[in-house]
Amino acid sequence: MNTISNIISTLSEEEKGNFISLLRKKNRRNDTKNIQLFKLLDMNQIPKNLDIQLYGKPSKNTYYALYKRLYDNLLDFIALNSFKNETSEELEIFKMLLASRIFFEHKKYVLGFKTINKAEKKALEHDCYSILSELYQTKMQYAHIPASEPFPTLVSKFKTNQQLAQQEENLTLVYAIIKQQLIKGAMTNAKQDIAVLITTTLQDHAIEISDSMTFKSLYQLMEMVTTIANAHRDYHTVLPFMTAAYNSVLKKPRTPHKHLFYHINILYLMSNALFRYKDFDRAHSYLHMMEKHLQEQDGKYHIAQSGKLVLLKALIANYSGKSKNAIEYLEQYQMTKAYKNTDLKFELHLCLLVCYFQQNCFKDAHSVLRLFTNSDQWYTEHIGHDWVLKKHLIEILLHIELGNNNLVDSRIKSFERKHYPYLKKVKEHRVITFLQLVRIYYHYPEQITSIEFRDKVENSFDWITSKQEDIYVMSFYAWLKSKMYKTNLYQTTLALIHSTT
Repeated sequence: MNTISNIISTLSEEEKGNFISLLRKKNRRNDTKNIQLFKLLDMNQIPKNLDIQLYGKPSKNTYYALYKRLYDNLLDFIALNSFKNETSEELEIFKMLLASRIFFEHKKYVLGFKTINKAEKKALEHDCYSILSELYQTKMQYAHIPASEPFPTLVSKFKTNQQLAQQEENLTLVYAIIKQQLIKGAMTNAKQDIAVLITTTLQDHAIEISDSMTFKSLYQLMEMVTTIANAHRDYHTVLPFMTAAYNSVLKKPRTPHKHLFYHINILYLMSNALFRYKDFDRAHSYLHMMEKHLQEQDGKYHIAQSGKLVLLKALIANYSGKSKNAIEYLEQYQMTKAYKNTDLKFELHLCLLVCYFQQNCFKDAHSVLRLFTNSDQWYTEHIGHDWVLKKHLIEILLHIELGNNNLVDSRIKSFERKHYPYLKKVKEHRVITFLQLVRIYYHYPEQITSIEFRDKVENSFDWITSKQEDIYVMSFYAWLKSKMYKTNLYQTTLALIHSTT
């Protein structure tokens, strides 16, 4: 993909509009082509020979000069936006630290210590370890001044801060190590590997889960654990660890607005893990807390995070037997300003498609399917391989239900060609088995209600308890079971999900 196109894909619709407005203000001439080039590079299929598109004739040198200016303007815009979104508390603390240094240099020691102590109090409230490190070094420079605090106290504070800062750095290292092991496929599919890998890696790098951890550190840890759970479709093993970590960090009284962004995302990860574990009541309680925190600080994070909230709210409602509510949440969200700026459009669309499908609204589901116009490669890069797998599987089932006989076989063959090598590599043989059974049903529907077919299904999978099984895996199997026993798909799905065996 084109470099600028990659950058543009990270922007929300609102940010794109703001950037175009900025370009209009900067353009001194009416014939400047930067806005036109931006819009061309924002298209799903970028036209060839962009210089001819812009100038009506080959103009490579002029085009490259324009491209470079647009690239520089984009980087400036993103950097400026990032600076605006930086934590205002940290900027305020740093200003106070700089001011105190100036006071010390002018020998205004009382004023200097008053200012730096105020900065220290605020930095401790917000766990600003890097700023605290500089702050304590400044204090030690002037520890000989009578107005200074006792030197042993200062050394103790400095060492404590070093340890906390080191823990944050170690956690970043642990996160990277585990990510690398996942990418390299170092872990097997054995369930115990997940807990063992987390525990031993944390121990190897002297990381202790305690109330000294910040919400930022906890979020980093939670994201790492969730990545592992998602890769193995095993939230059953990691949920106790996540719950204990969250409760441990909450033991320390926190400033209400401190690290709000990270706390919101932690609540989402907890709710999502509980949803995948099929504990819908607790999942909803965490989601409710997330929704309340999104209203804080004048709702500064609401638009950016509301997509996650609505998606998970719809999923919890759907699998709690409230499918109408789930569909309403998704349909109503599409009418909001936040929907236009969310990065989760396609996840929301797929969720709505599944809700329609489970209610036998196949034409509605197909209308949603038509919204997926990008290539598989694009979806894999932007959303992930698992999402693409689910999309293709539900598409095959939808074409079967719609009686699109000319498409079913071609979609199955395409799935085999594109995904079987990956599925075999990650040892997801159940998907392959499931599709083989779907093919039998499609070609020989009369066989599916037979005892022989039921026995074949029973012997085709390694069954585990409903609490341990992945909710999405169960949803696909529910379709097959509804055909075997001629039952309603949605009710069959709910019965499987809420089974205690």
